Amino acid sequence: MLCLLPTLGAAGEFPCRPEAGREVLLLAGTVTEGRRYTAPAGPGWRFTLDPGEFGWTIRLIARNGDDLAQVTPPFHFVNPRYLDGWHFRNRANTGPNQGDVNAPQEIRDFIFDRAIDPELSDAAKVAKAEGRCVLEITGYTLSPPRPGANAHFTWLAFEACLTWPAAWGTR
Repeated sequence: MLCLLPTLGAAGEFPCRPEAGREVLLLAGTVTEGRRYTAPAGPGWRFTLDPGEFGWTIRLIARNGDDLAQVTPPFHFVNPRYLDGWHFRNRANTGPNQGDVNAPQEIRDFIFDRAIDPELSDAAKVAKAEGRCVLEITGYTLSPPRPGANAHFTWLAFEACLTWPAAWGTR
């Protein structure tokens, strides 16, 4: 399964540019442990970071309550929509992740679709999705290292670039 998603340019550059036939929206914000971040995004959508045990889950909520980003793979492993502090610590939770924890890092790519058809297979949902987003974690703090425990975020700063077909509507 191949998903073509926007990618970041040179270090420190966060491209979020209009493309022919597509709408684009840049969001930036901060969120603290246990709090929800929410902002209007797209035609009647809400971009949210919903708090969880170790950080937040990225969601794009439609007017009807559907999470349009739920079509983002992988479905059975660490998903890029889950922003968990333990992704950034080593397996023992004593220092930074130096590659011993296989998890996404600062750049999170995800896809979304404006209408979730529960009858479609996961692969068909991915193939149909025309919405794209890149979220870059631009700063964070983690809970203190505790061997054997899982780290969680206490604060997070981010930029997110959402883009979707203009035919879906404007923000």
